[in-house]
Amino acid sequence: MHKIIFILFAFFVASCESEYYKVVKKEKQKNIRNDTLFFGFHFGQTKKEFYKNCWELNKEGTVIQSDDNKYVSKILLSKDQNNTADDIEMLFYGSFNENNIMIGMNHKFRYEGWTVWSDEYNAIKLKEELIDTLQKWYPGNPFIKVNHSKLNEKIYIKIDGNRQIKMYTENLRNVIVNIEDLTQNPGY
Repeated sequence: MHKIIFILFAFFVASCESEYYKVVKKEKQKNIRNDTLFFGFHFGQTKKEFYKNCWELNKEGTVIQSDDNKYVSKILLSKDQNNTADDIEMLFYGSFNENNIMIGMNHKFRYEGWTVWSDEYNAIKLKEELIDTLQKWYPGNPFIKVNHSKLNEKIYIKIDGNRQIKMYTENLRNVIVNIEDLTQNPGY
């Protein structure tokens, strides 16, 4: 009788495993590393290398310093060159561990035409547009929607090997995108 209860309990626990953890488990078993990000950035580079890369991109005119001096800024031009309101500002900055090794990249995306009174350029619309863009930049598995207890909303997550991309709205203006190396997470 105890064996039957144990088997039923094990089956119940396995069926409760979230889609997120199933994807993490599957990707972990593949043993694939996806360390490349964009503009030559990658997991494992030092903070010094990150700054050097930013400096070179700035000298080329590819990026600038953000207004708040906390991010690097890149304007992603829209298809309609006559409408700069459709342009998207991508703010980014590396996430580093205690040894100053990059373990992630934090982003904020927002439309240049955003205003408080306009729904046309809000973060909810931008989040849907970014799914396609990020899928092109980082091909592989599709985004899945998962519950996020702290944010009280469903967020988008994409996992390919060790690379996880999380996307959610911060407010009506900004979409947050965090890319992280799951091997730096003790639970991976």
